[in-house]
Amino acid sequence: MQGNAGTTARHQGELFAVPYGFYNQHIKDVAKNAGYEAVFTVYGQPITFRSTMDSLGRYLIEGNKPKVFVDAIFYDRNFQRRRVVPVAAIGSSNIASKPADGETTRNPLPLISANLSAFGAIDPGSVTMRVSGLGVVPASFDPKTNTVSYQVTKKLRDKCSVIVEAKSGGRKKSGDALTFAVEEAGSPAAASASPTPKK
Repeated sequence: MQGNAGTTARHQGELFAVPYGFYNQHIKDVAKNAGYEAVFTVYGQPITFRSTMDSLGRYLIEGNKPKVFVDAIFYDRNFQRRRVVPVAAIGSSNIASKPADGETTRNPLPLISANLSAFGAIDPGSVTMRVSGLGVVPASFDPKTNTVSYQVTKKLRDKCSVIVEAKSGGRKKSGDALTFAVEEAGSPAAASASPTPKK
């Protein structure tokens, strides 16, 4: 945040919980430069002395998954029994996606896909895709190409973030959030991007 004098406001000792848990390296860098000492995701996992301060686990509580809430509440008691596996983050630059990270698309119903080869040998049944505004979607996974895909059926608006997760070698892995923009056909930006007819 910039002050009137152009100085950067610092928030020493403060914590930042990423909205909807969607984050990438840019978000981590901005939070660090703003003075936040820790960044929380929504990946439920134990926090230890070796946890990375820019991606601490936090439990995403959903109304249709009461067990997640129970596990989060009784985390200390259940830790040994549940043997929670930490999440290994994979940078968005290592995931070939369509639409690409940072891209702008005019299609409000895109086919979202991501190549998960960087995850290693994947357990096909563990692959999930989460889309902002839609939650976990019924994506399909092709083990031959290591590609997970989902055809959007409800129009997306503005910016959209996508998170893919899977297990590899018994370890849960997650890609940094992939974010793309959706440009409405009638928007001023779309009009200015249209070619000018020749006279």
